[in-house]
Amino acid sequence: MLTISLSGPFRVTDGAGQDVTPKSAKARGLLAILALSPDYRRSRMWLRGKLWSTSGQAQGSDSLRQCLTEIRRALGDDSPALITDRRSVALDENAVQVQDYAPGGGDPLEFCSDIDISDPEFRAWMDSAEARFANSGNAPAVFSEGISIAKSVVVFSLAHDVPENVQWVYQSLRENVSLLLHEGGDIDVVTERASVPVVKDPKANYFFVVFDVTSISGQAVVSTRLDSGADGRTIWNSGQKWLPNDGSDKTIWELHKLAYWTHEETAKAVSDAFGERTNVNNAFALAIRGRNRLFEFSQESLKDADRLFAAAYQIEPRGSFLAWRHFLRNTATFEHLTEDFLEPVNRVDLIEQAVIDNSTNSFVLAVASQDAFVRKSDLGLAQALAGDSISSNEVNPLGLAFQSNIHILSGELDKSVDFAKRAQSLVANQSYRGFWSMFLCMSYMAKGDYETAIFHASMSHYLMPRLVAAQRFLYALNEAMGRESQAMTVFRKIRKREPDFSKQHLFRSDYPVGTMRRTGIMELLDT
Repeated sequence: MLTISLSGPFRVTDGAGQDVTPKSAKARGLLAILALSPDYRRSRMWLRGKLWSTSGQAQGSDSLRQCLTEIRRALGDDSPALITDRRSVALDENAVQVQDYAPGGGDPLEFCSDIDISDPEFRAWMDSAEARFANSGNAPAVFSEGISIAKSVVVFSLAHDVPENVQWVYQSLRENVSLLLHEGGDIDVVTERASVPVVKDPKANYFFVVFDVTSISGQAVVSTRLDSGADGRTIWNSGQKWLPNDGSDKTIWELHKLAYWTHEETAKAVSDAFGERTNVNNAFALAIRGRNRLFEFSQESLKDADRLFAAAYQIEPRGSFLAWRHFLRNTATFEHLTEDFLEPVNRVDLIEQAVIDNSTNSFVLAVASQDAFVRKSDLGLAQALAGDSISSNEVNPLGLAFQSNIHILSGELDKSVDFAKRAQSLVANQSYRGFWSMFLCMSYMAKGDYETAIFHASMSHYLMPRLVAAQRFLYALNEAMGRESQAMTVFRKIRKREPDFSKQHLFRSDYPVGTMRRTGIMELLDT
């Protein structure tokens, strides 16, 4: 059994007490990272980004291989404790024990005191790890001993007993809210009716989702509310919904919408509770803030969102955070025609690693679907991935929207409209709903219903005036319908972002209106 000590100088000792610590700082730094990582595992891409962030990808990969060779030599007979494959590096949890700070066992501020690596990304990781390490001996409990305040906890609770004939309503809501929360990050969902006292502590980051389901005159009456665990106040209440207790598609879809809205309000509450407290943050909260910044679409907001997703992945190496970074780069290309203002990360690596990390996550599958179509032009693969995304989680607006887009390309236009409507109905209460209006615009454009397409493009532009993608569709639609004044108004707005823009851009294969070019509107524009 190897023992890794993080208090004071970094040390690795074998079962006989012999020092087998690697000599180079980067080898020791890599082991320190693994020792503090979930499941003692990190992807090769993540490790390259922390220890060789200023090197090119090929050079960083070579340096990582050399570093792993050095570690194996130093460990000698215990080298099998280091597990490597094509994508990741890990320590065998059955062959390694990590001795971090314990009260009375050393100075908690002396964290890996002999590791001095100049790489700025490693220094940032070191500072964050040192802060967590220093507080590890006195982290406050939230529910029970050992649960850090950095872990958000959602407690499902019942307002009263649920009648037998509407149990299915409650089960549908509970399962979908739980699925959405778990897909977003490492968040504890506690069994309903768990005995958890209300603690009047502003740092107590836990929340109660209270389900109220009953049956009146043959109908299901359902509502959800969100209560703060810190002070017991109600943060949000959905209000009562009266639904036929018939299990129809319409009723089930109304429950799906309620589940999505409950998740969104819970996610907002978690994000607000953590704010910008870097020493007690969690990945779920960082990712929600990143998503919200992404949908502001400016270069600054996209850079900030990328930073937040990267930080979330540093805390918790979850594929969905890599998928967000991939989707963000696609968004940058659509909106700004370049991703050069972002950190230079290979977007193919991002989505490939995301699928390896979380191959059943519906958001990861949705973004992989977009990648299959945009980068590979593989409609069959894109459709299969989008279908898997929705099968994994029907309450998934991005998967529904991408499926809508794929149906345009396969000529199934009524299905395209249906999927776009479903996606739009999920996000109807959200500030970023204008993004989904574009998918309805594209569906109706493909059907040749240009008046309805203009309505949805106008709605998207009204709700998100910075979204240049909506402006492009609005310009093309007005131009095709001979509305010169309206077209010129939008044309001038596009020119503010793209000074050389002209109608001919819409026909260029490298201009980001691929779906538009596959519809009949191009014939009208070409006249």
